[in-house]
Amino acid sequence: MTEEIVQDAFLKVWMKKEQLPAVKDFRAWLFTLCRNHSFNCLRQMARATLQQQAWIAQVIRQAHDNEEPAREYYFSLIGEAIGQLSPQQQKVYLLSRRDGLKQEDIARQLRLSRHTVKRHMSLALHAIEAYVRIHAPKVLPSLILLLVRL
Repeated sequence: MTEEIVQDAFLKVWMKKEQLPAVKDFRAWLFTLCRNHSFNCLRQMARATLQQQAWIAQVIRQAHDNEEPAREYYFSLIGEAIGQLSPQQQKVYLLSRRDGLKQEDIARQLRLSRHTVKRHMSLALHAIEAYVRIHAPKVLPSLILLLVRL
């Protein structure tokens, strides 16, 4: 972000090069330009964060309104996706998400390397995401993917 602000500041200096001869204290002028641009960027970031939080709150409210049927639908969709995984990916995913085991514990239990467990987990998550994106209505994938990652 800082690099972008500096780059934008230099771009503004270049675009206002005709006005530079009239500037009495270039350092003060440049400082003010950078300070103002930084504040503008911070305001934009704050606005974006507030919008994102409002969207999340709205989605949660909507999900809460339809909570029970939606929850059943989400879990059935995720269950279908898990059923599509290879047996080893299913084991790794379920041991991690259902049983709460860490990768080291899963590796020890299945007699696999930690790297192999990590790879199976990554493939499982990507496969579940892809399945959900294809089979869920347009608004639901974001919510379901949040559940998958938990």
